[in-house]
Amino acid sequence: MNCYSNALFATHDLDNWEPFLVCPNEIMANVPILSPRENIKVPCVIPESEIQAFIGELRIRESQVVLARLLIVVFAAIELMQCRLAGQPDETRLLLIKQIAREDKNKRYRHMLDEIVAVLGSGKEGEEWMKGFGSVCMTIGRAFECASKSLPDYAAVRLAYEERLEQAKQASHI
Repeated sequence: MNCYSNALFATHDLDNWEPFLVCPNEIMANVPILSPRENIKVPCVIPESEIQAFIGELRIRESQVVLARLLIVVFAAIELMQCRLAGQPDETRLLLIKQIAREDKNKRYRHMLDEIVAVLGSGKEGEEWMKGFGSVCMTIGRAFECASKSLPDYAAVRLAYEERLEQAKQASHI
């Protein structure tokens, strides 16, 4: 069986951005990532333009809350996948994701989470369910990627800090 969970970690080709890690190391440690024999691409559960529009309209505080919820969805989805692979389905994880889907009244949020619930709760088995899981991972990865674009570039901020620190040092010697 192919492993589709790598979609969460190696996002590609969104507005010509280079691939980068979009999730913390704690998540990676809990996901059975296999090196795919082929470059497996799965679509997001909603169009990427909808993800961009949704994340782009959020204020910083709102995006922090949404991203925290999405991380909870990631944890629950990973555990749901692990339970399914072990032949011990546990619907409490899906129930948690359904609860999280109702924690916000934003239509775009609900639409994205409703699609995630539909995919994870589908009656599909094996490879087909894993493709859906990969699509969920890709969707959440894209949301994190879109949110990261609104953050300042670390290297640029660090350079600005060093320049301003140097100016402050020079001004203090006057």
